[in-house]
Amino acid sequence: MRKLFSSLRARLALWYIGILTVLLVFLNIFLYLTLQRFLAQDLTSALRERGRAINNQLSVPLPEETREQRLKVILNVPGTPSVHVVLYDSNGNPVASSNAAPDGTPRPDEQMLRLANLPSGQLATVQRWQAPWGEQYLYLWQIVRPRRGPPFIALLITSSERIGSTLRQLLVVMLLGDGAVLLLAGLMGLPLISAALRPLGRMAEATQRIAAGDLGKQVYLPSGQDEMGQLSASFNDMVDQLRASFQAQRRFIADASHELRSPLTALQGSTEVLLMGAASDPKISYQMLRSMNREIDRLIRLVNDLLTLSKFDADLPMRRERVDLAGLLAETVDQVRTMAAPRQVSCAFSGPVFLQGDRDRLKQVFLNIAENAVRHTTPEGHIEIGLRQEDGWATVTLKDDGEGISPDDLSHIFERFYSSDRSRSRPKSGTGLGLAIAKAIVEAHSGTIGVTGRPGEGAAFEVRLPVS
Repeated sequence: MRKLFSSLRARLALWYIGILTVLLVFLNIFLYLTLQRFLAQDLTSALRERGRAINNQLSVPLPEETREQRLKVILNVPGTPSVHVVLYDSNGNPVASSNAAPDGTPRPDEQMLRLANLPSGQLATVQRWQAPWGEQYLYLWQIVRPRRGPPFIALLITSSERIGSTLRQLLVVMLLGDGAVLLLAGLMGLPLISAALRPLGRMAEATQRIAAGDLGKQVYLPSGQDEMGQLSASFNDMVDQLRASFQAQRRFIADASHELRSPLTALQGSTEVLLMGAASDPKISYQMLRSMNREIDRLIRLVNDLLTLSKFDADLPMRRERVDLAGLLAETVDQVRTMAAPRQVSCAFSGPVFLQGDRDRLKQVFLNIAENAVRHTTPEGHIEIGLRQEDGWATVTLKDDGEGISPDDLSHIFERFYSSDRSRSRPKSGTGLGLAIAKAIVEAHSGTIGVTGRPGEGAAFEVRLPVS
């Protein structure tokens, strides 16, 4: 039983039936009270209408010799058998009554007798009376003043049992109708709920297979704009992103292992040469130590770059300050000219252009791109750096006339350790992570970075950053 109620399908069905039951209960209560009030108003209207008719009929003078007979005729008008009338004189003594009037009816009290002796009378409110045998009645008092003679006190009374009978029949109809509605709702609702939740079952199966390592599992549902269609599309997009992420992670681990293995192998070879007796030769020892030092530097740069990328992967917060991008590029150009000599480096920008960001990280972006351009540009080549501002964005361009980029490599150039002999991301010296770090820093500043180029025609990098 507990397992049954732990099912989402069962819980939804119970909620569905429960809410429908509550709505039906409120609707039934509303209908019951409305009908009860309507029936009571109908009986009250009948009493008042009968009272007005008697008052009109008694306003005509009654001859004394036919008074009692005429009262009998007035009180037993055909067509109103449900309303009984009892007439009392101003002293509270019964004068006449309609046929089949109930016994033991209420008698006028002292207040009613006082009202009868006043110049004008009042119509009393409707009240309830229960006969000794248990039957329920509605009644009201009315003071009738004939044109001649003393006033009468009229008791107008009618049975309210038909109200109870009608309401009891309504309750029976409600119970049977509600039961039928709930039964049909359950029989029709459960298949609908099952059909609506079937895609979730498929997603649960796909999730279990993905958790087991099968990233090729997707959920195929009819395309649509409803919530299930959107959920299915989002789920499949997530699976594609996970697959791409895992593939990139495996490739990154393999590439990182390869990059680390090369300097470690070189260090091991140098160490073995020294252990085999080369340490006794100062010249060979010096060469080995210089080689080992270069490999150690390479390892340090590689580890530092990996740590930098790991920080961006962890989405760590960056320092935010007001940065003049034009001034920052001016400093970068001076450094690039030093490391790019004898290559020509020109710049075309004016400032200031302000934005919020990490000054050191932004400078690292432009230096990484510039170092990449220097590696792939001949000593006779030319490097150009530009800056422009438009529509709330600052765009930095860095162009060179180097060896260019293959179209197959353009979409992979910012990947970590992307290996292609023609790729600009594959360093002639360095760690192979410079452009990947640049992309991560730019995206952390809510910007974009891109590259265009063809083999033999150089390359053009473009960095777009939002200005403050």
